[in-house]
Amino acid sequence: MPADDVPPCLVDLPTPTSIDWPALLARLTHWGGMLVVRQQMFMSDAAALGAFEYELECDLIELLRAQFGDVSVLAEETFHRTGRPVGTPGRLQLVLDPVDGSRSYADGSATYAITLAALLDGRPLFGLVHHPAEQVTYAAARGLGAYLGSRRLEPRRTGSRRVAIRQRDRTGPMALAAEKLSRHGYLVEGMACTSLKLCWVVEGRIAGLVKPVTERNGILSTWGLAAGQLVTEEAGYLVSSLDGSPWEWAPGEIVIGDAGFRSALGLH
Repeated sequence: MPADDVPPCLVDLPTPTSIDWPALLARLTHWGGMLVVRQQMFMSDAAALGAFEYELECDLIELLRAQFGDVSVLAEETFHRTGRPVGTPGRLQLVLDPVDGSRSYADGSATYAITLAALLDGRPLFGLVHHPAEQVTYAAARGLGAYLGSRRLEPRRTGSRRVAIRQRDRTGPMALAAEKLSRHGYLVEGMACTSLKLCWVVEGRIAGLVKPVTERNGILSTWGLAAGQLVTEEAGYLVSSLDGSPWEWAPGEIVIGDAGFRSALGLH
């Protein structure tokens, strides 16, 4: 990928090491192309998909550590195997989900993404969400905006009545949120791919999102969240908890959406 194609927010981002952004973005595009080509095969072979996800993840970890050094990397597939990140803990941590929305992908849907982010002192520094099916990459950097390619992303008025909520319980805060939104005429759909749905909030393709964020072994499950959350925040969207208080990167529900969506939830 030519250097001119790197989103401006990444070009201007001060980082602890010199990052070869064209090489990193090209690698995401390469693996995204492989996911598109092999989707039909993986739909009937869950074991092969799992092995491919792990191969993709290991390749990206190797590339990232070659550029960032021996930093901590919280990667979904590796964490599920070992219960911990790889590398040396420090102020900087990389988080990675090789196929965010793997169930959706295995069902033949185009709603999946490759996503990675860097956290500095526990907060996103930069984030990338690559959507293979549309061959686009969303990017954001703290204080430097959010971009789709070279186009800066900003909040836009949306007439969308679609909202994304992870619904596994018939009671509790998630069920109550879904009920409120339904009463206001919103079409509640499943999460499928958190990082991509967050980017779609900015694009006006959905009105908002509510998702519970959990932790395991004291580690917050941020691999499918961090990059997309930064895209929404840098595009100008308010990020809060279900009670309206600022979301503090801790276990609980995260809420992001347009003004109408927030109003339907009783938030302002």
